[in-house]
Amino acid sequence: YQRRVHGACCCGLSDNKTPAPLSRIMMEHESGCGSCAEIPPAKRARSDAPVEFAPETRFPDAYYIDSPTTKLTPEQVAALGVVYFEIDADHYEEQGKLDKICTERGYNYRDFCDSREIDLPSKLPIFFREHIHDDEEIRLFMEGSGFFDVRPVDQDRWVRIDMKKNDMIILPAGIYHRFNPDEKMFFRVMRLFCGDPVWTPFNRDEAETESRPARVRYVQAFLNPSPASA
Repeated sequence: YQRRVHGACCCGLSDNKTPAPLSRIMMEHESGCGSCAEIPPAKRARSDAPVEFAPETRFPDAYYIDSPTTKLTPEQVAALGVVYFEIDADHYEEQGKLDKICTERGYNYRDFCDSREIDLPSKLPIFFREHIHDDEEIRLFMEGSGFFDVRPVDQDRWVRIDMKKNDMIILPAGIYHRFNPDEKMFFRVMRLFCGDPVWTPFNRDEAETESRPARVRYVQAFLNPSPASA
């Protein structure tokens, strides 16, 4: 392993070219192992990459923020391009499931972000600003909890996904989203990426964001009927 300190918030909002002093985060870049070494840094993970596992036994609660009683099924969340896996956070190395996902989807970078090691209250405005990324956003909750909010492409309303320990979420490139800690204000997450990590956010209130290739591709792929009707 190559190990180095790399600073960023849970949602990866700092510029990877300038490590920010937000926390002591350990990067594990598997540049010397088997199939990961063969993946070019420029290659990006695909949302439709096949991963053969039995259906998950559970799925995080997902609902409209403006109508919390309107629950979304796992199929409705998947229709937004969001992918979910349940991983044993305490025994993920022995379980082997995470390694298989990483191999099949091309994730050869991982690090950790712990809310106890950052000034979390001061970072909340950054976390909460609606944005997209040019690549997938992958988070595995090792401890704690929090919410990922995503916006369906055909609706100007939020879907909230309630994340807890053992939950792994993959947000597709180009989806508008934000992260919000819950009342416990505690999370420790593993972040994964394909190639060299790029955490750059493109905020919704910036004129050029809607025309970014990642956003255009997402809109084209997921401009479908709404996932649920309130």
